[in-house]
This record gives sequence, structure tokens and C-alpha cells, in this order.
Amino acid sequence: MERRKDKNNHVLKDGESYREKEHRYMYRWVDSDKKRHCTYAQTLRELRKKEAEINRNKSDGISSAGSNLRLDDVYNLWKKNKVGLKQSTYVNYLYMYEHFIGPKIGKMKIKDIRKSTVLGLYNDLTRSSDIGKTMAINTLEVIHNVLRQVLQVAVDDDYIRKIRQRALCGKLRRQIITNVRNARH
Repeated sequence: MERRKDKNNHVLKDGESYREKEHRYMYRWVDSDKKRHCTYAQTLRELRKKEAEINRNKSDGISSAGSNLRLDDVYNLWKKNKVGLKQSTYVNYLYMYEHFIGPKIGKMKIKDIRKSTVLGLYNDLTRSSDIGKTMAINTLEVIHNVLRQVLQVAVDDDYIRKIRQRALCGKLRRQIITNVRNARH
């Protein structure tokens, strides 16, 4: 049996194909929900990198449905399911997200949020437009706590890996405090 090949005579794996009209490669797969997906790339090497990431996500149980979720979407899930807090604490958490986190990074896809994104958010928050005023450390810690909880929902629902969530929020608390102290001096 002869293997399928592309225009450059490269052997194509199962699920891979070359679209002659569009001059690009395509990879098709079926997720755990029996839903078909496809991704495209200009080169076979680029396609195989995407394919490896997809297969890694499948083996780790990461949902492909969450690949396009935005941080605001996960926040809405968190908000809907958050129970066991005093009303004043819950309202404070909502305020912190909606005034400090949401406007800055809420529209970003959760898969695109990096540690540098979160650090940039905290740095922006520590720089105040009022000369001589900086955000209190406790306020930044509450903001950090809310963001950590929202990202934990993404981990629990298999939208991102636990390693990513730890990298995004793990050691940032100490950096937050250091940034605020440096901004004050």
C-alpha cells in the first residue's frame, strides 16, 4: 500500500492532508466528545508542531472546547459557582475583577495568557496616574487571589494545564509585594 504524499513528496500521516487550492496543510482529528476539528498551517513542520500540541492536550485530558475561551468566560463560570463567602467578600472580589483584571486582560484567550502578561498587569496596577499614590499591597493580594481562583476553575474544567496555572500565579505574590515596595521608594 502506497502512502499519501504532498506536493514535495513528503509522506503524510493519518489526519494530515495538503490543500492544493489554498497551498496549505490541514490536520483533522476527533476529540473525546466525538466532535471533528481541523487546524491549518503553511508548512508541514508547522502543522506537525500543532499536531503534537493537540495530541499532548488529548493525552492530558485538556478540552479542545476551551481553546477559544477568554478569561472573562472563565470568570463568569467562577462567579456563577462561587459559594460560601460572605456577601461583602463576594462583592469585593467581583469589584476587583471587573475594575482591575477584566478591562486589562479579560478579553484574552486563556491559552494566550503568560506569566509576563500577569506581571505586566500587576506592574500597570502599581503605577498610578496620581503622583505619589500607589495601590496598597493588600489590594494587589486580593486581585492576585481572584485571578488565581479564576485560573483554578480553568484547570479544574481541563481548559489549561495545572503547570500553566502554577507558573502564572505561583510565585507572583512575592513579586507583587516587592514591586509595590519599590514603587513607594
